[in-house]
Amino acid sequence: SLNVSHNQLNYLDLSGVPRLEHLVANNNSLSSPPDWAGCPDLKTVNLCDNFLSGPLLLPEDSCSIDDLRVDGNRITAVCFQGTRCLSLASVSISDNRVEGLGWLAQIARHCPRLEIVVAAQNRMSCSVAEASECLRWVSQLRSLDLRGNALSSSPDNGERLDYRYASVLLPRPFFLYVILTICFMYY
Repeated sequence: SLNVSHNQLNYLDLSGVPRLEHLVANNNSLSSPPDWAGCPDLKTVNLCDNFLSGPLLLPEDSCSIDDLRVDGNRITAVCFQGTRCLSLASVSISDNRVEGLGWLAQIARHCPRLEIVVAAQNRMSCSVAEASECLRWVSQLRSLDLRGNALSSSPDNGERLDYRYASVLLPRPFFLYVILTICFMYY
């Protein structure tokens, strides 16, 4: 394990720790993720509360990571560079600048073991119908937290309803549930 949290690091070189399994580098000044290509056993990565921005491109060598936490940055999406990430089970990307759900479908196609996605407090503004369409790609999820976004639906009476904090449980096969946490606002 390497814990360098609560420092002022703006760059992190992992080349000297090839057997690294757990990286905790939250609360620093990192503007890009460290290159973990030389860490094939890396299981957990915590890069919360740094200065990461734009799409977070995970390199092909990310296959062993099972828990990725990048809350509190300026990330717009999580993307993979050409490979499947067979181990990833949990992604937390709350309090960033994610605007749509396309990244979720993309990450789900690359990560067949993905079970938990926390994407609260972002800038996602799409209809619940669009969110439901995206969910067909993520049937393996046990939990999807979209609190504090701008998901909306249009009821039959023409009144627009914007959900931000109400919990809706959607049944999935094998007793799995996807939790959409959103809030009611009438216009």
